[in-house]
Amino acid sequence: MISDPVTPSELDVVRRIVVASGPRIKLFSDILVYAAPILNSEPFHDAKAFEKAFKKANAVENVKAYATMLEKASPFDAPTLQAATEAFCKERNIKLNEVQLPVRVSITGTDKGFGLFETLELLGLTECLRRIGNALRTHPNPERQ
Repeated sequence: MISDPVTPSELDVVRRIVVASGPRIKLFSDILVYAAPILNSEPFHDAKAFEKAFKKANAVENVKAYATMLEKASPFDAPTLQAATEAFCKERNIKLNEVQLPVRVSITGTDKGFGLFETLELLGLTECLRRIGNALRTHPNPERQ
């Protein structure tokens, strides 16, 4: 997703990743752990992370409903997404992690990374919805939920 030469918008995304990663970066190479899931157009989905994220019976249903909620979030920024997610969890009577983990794994392929809401904002609505759709279609067994 990074061209040669780097465009100003790509450089902006990399800067935002560095800021969002903040104190998590101990070595220069640590940025790759946080940047790769954002910069790769098709994230590699870690099988163990998927299993962990989707082990609850209602995980797929929650992620589908969350995607619908994302479409209504405006503006599509971290503070708005956090407030909308908290309301979503309260409305569905679920804990934050019951949606946060499956959504994170769906959009990044991993259960590690910086804040979910910053990640969603960085990717943007269209990319988040595309990645969630792809993850649910390729999940090893989405119908089991």
